[in-house]
Amino acid sequence: HGVHWFKGFDVPQNEILKSNFEECDAIAYQSKFARHMTEKAFGIKEGPIVLNAGIPDFPQTRQTWKEGEEIRIAVCAVWRAWKRLHECERLAREIATRGRKVKMYVVGRSPTEKGLYGLPLHGDNYDIEYLGMMNHETMKDIYYQCHLFLQLSFNDYSPATCLEAQAWGLPVIGSNSGGIPDELGTVETIVDSDPFIDYPFNINREDIVPLIDTEKFFIIFEEVMNNLSYYQNKTREWVETEANCIRSAQRVIELYERT
Repeated sequence: HGVHWFKGFDVPQNEILKSNFEECDAIAYQSKFARHMTEKAFGIKEGPIVLNAGIPDFPQTRQTWKEGEEIRIAVCAVWRAWKRLHECERLAREIATRGRKVKMYVVGRSPTEKGLYGLPLHGDNYDIEYLGMMNHETMKDIYYQCHLFLQLSFNDYSPATCLEAQAWGLPVIGSNSGGIPDELGTVETIVDSDPFIDYPFNINREDIVPLIDTEKFFIIFEEVMNNLSYYQNKTREWVETEANCIRSAQRVIELYERT
């Protein structure tokens, strides 16, 4: 579904990907960005198909929200500087300073129990909880509790977590970076903040990752929360028509039938 492009195209981690790329009959990518970077590394191959393949299950119930109620946000990422968990923390605190009560669940690993800034994870109107790694069923329970999902990574080439969150009914606020725009069903929830980087760039320090524009984020955040059912419906439509495994399997079958 992609290449370890940020480490350089000739690193050992790419050898098995290159071998599979050369020997396979068809390729399924999670994003157009992943296809671009893979072809840049390994060359053009005839017959690939771009797939946004998420999980097929979809919840029958959706969270509602009214003004004044707690906003529950899910984030899913193993800590890396370019995943921008430090920005998710900052924005959760900023939500609280603007008069909203917010709870943020972070699924994955963090470098410290005190959070990425070493600041308190609990304060007036905000609660940030790092939950660690968990199985799919437990993650499903977290998604059921939340109203929306943040995917603010910098040039993430195929963020499957976007598709998983949408498959469980959560609208995603994402950054205009890497493959993230390819995996969202609407451009209305994309924070236009990052340049397009299509060369290897090993990002290992938070201070060289571009920050999320706070005011741009809040324009989208307020729009989603004030029209939550609308964005939930758009998410449902996207998953049912484009981003589910059943539809993706149909595309693979159609590809083989043509060849």
